[in-house]
Amino acid sequence: MRLRSSSIPRAVGLRLIEQEEKLLRLQRLESLLVDGLFEHPGVVTRAREHQLRYALVLASLDTFQPGAARRGGRSRAEEVRVRTPRLGRWRDFVLKDFARVLSETKDAKIRVEKASELIEPKLSLLAATREEILEKYSEQFSARHLDQEIGIKTLVSIAGGGG
Repeated sequence: MRLRSSSIPRAVGLRLIEQEEKLLRLQRLESLLVDGLFEHPGVVTRAREHQLRYALVLASLDTFQPGAARRGGRSRAEEVRVRTPRLGRWRDFVLKDFARVLSETKDAKIRVEKASELIEPKLSLLAATREEILEKYSEQFSARHLDQEIGIKTLVSIAGGGG
């Protein structure tokens, strides 16, 4: 659907574009991390792999429907638009510091190792961000719903063949 320029105020349109660009950057960062993890299995522990993925996906959290991730589709719950001060700061950290490590490090193994080093001192901030979200939205969703939304990912590896 294409919006006419007169259908939304310019400032709102620019904010939407900026938000979409941030979400795309976060998806690219996750792809870079996953590529490194896929190419070098075992370079970090499974627990650290989970922390890294959780950190990136939490930064991209915007709107979700509690319970839908687990079901693999829609649920009856209303969509929740998630906004907290810590989430905004977490997103900024990921877009600045994680982006530098993930996008500027060419070697996939070193990329994962550097990301692992970067997340270590930030784990308490990651946990505090999660807790702030859960406190603010305790009426709309549970910790289980949040973790399902962030944690349920499908890795699809397609082997190509020539002929």
